[in-house]
Amino acid sequence: MGKQENINRIYEVFEKYTLNGKLDACPCGCISEKDENKLYARNLKKLTEDDLAYYARKAITTWGNIFDYKHFLPRVLEIYSQKGNSGLIDLGAIYNKLEYGNWREWEEGEQIIIMNFVKSCWIESVNQKLNNDIYSDLTDFSCFFSQQELIELWNYPTNKIALRNFVNYFYHNGNYFIRKHCETELAHLLSKPNLIKELEKEFFRIESKDEEYSSEISVVLQLIESIGN
Repeated sequence: MGKQENINRIYEVFEKYTLNGKLDACPCGCISEKDENKLYARNLKKLTEDDLAYYARKAITTWGNIFDYKHFLPRVLEIYSQKGNSGLIDLGAIYNKLEYGNWREWEEGEQIIIMNFVKSCWIESVNQKLNNDIYSDLTDFSCFFSQQELIELWNYPTNKIALRNFVNYFYHNGNYFIRKHCETELAHLLSKPNLIKELEKEFFRIESKDEEYSSEISVVLQLIESIGN
């Protein structure tokens, strides 16, 4: 199931959580009337990133309860999916709210669709578009899946976009992993069949077309070779 299909399914699963009047808000004044009005100005699916960003940070702890959060969650996830961590609503903050709301005790169907959604976002992030911030993404997505599971879903070296993302990631972080003897991380990252062979093929394919990328591949190959020495 793709990302958009998962989003549609999330709306279906959580549609039973409707608002019962205005949300209880912290009495200290940190939530303004303007902030409150943003939540009620539009239909759920039409709420904007600006409408929900402040609520997403304050939800459950100082604004509304867990059932209110479940009402807004489909739109929160949908908005996150549009910009990833470059937007005002990031996956780490979403995870923190889920944890605070004891989401592992929610109905099984709710847990499953959230996990499916997160998985589809990761697959898109590493396999379907160039991503220069995989280090941060790995940190956030690792809240939901093990690093090994995430790397198994990362389709390098056969997928060219995924391979370029791997090269970028290892070019910037491989030396650190080697110096710090991060053996588990290295074992997971370098476990893909035919990785060196595909990197070499990609180097010769791109050498005369993209000097920067071919140079990064060369450095990555040298780093991998140094591990065995």
